[in-house]
Amino acid sequence: MLGLTGISSDMRDIDKAYNEGNPRAILARDMYYGRIKKFIGQYAAEMGGVDLIVFTGGVGENSCEMRESVCSGLEFMGVKFDRNANAGARGVDKILSAADSKVKIAVVATNEELVIATDTYNLVK
Repeated sequence: MLGLTGISSDMRDIDKAYNEGNPRAILARDMYYGRIKKFIGQYAAEMGGVDLIVFTGGVGENSCEMRESVCSGLEFMGVKFDRNANAGARGVDKILSAADSKVKIAVVATNEELVIATDTYNLVK
């Protein structure tokens, strides 16, 4: 992302530049969101469909815009995204799909530092 934007690898900085109309930030963010959508489609094709799409980690957990952008256009897979549920959902566990969605969509909060510490402890003990 730093190479594409010339600004930062931090999505918060890229989002700010995107909202300010920076063309490199717009290109980078659009590519980033597009790649996520591409991977979902690729894996759905390889697995013959999906039951659940989970967003987690820094960007997945905190970017309402990213989740909506990625899910937009996946209706052909049975995705019905609930924009109202998504609005303001940051750092929480929440279902983001409509009740009648064939594919469930969720955001799951994670504690990356705890996972890293636990894995490190288990490796060295």
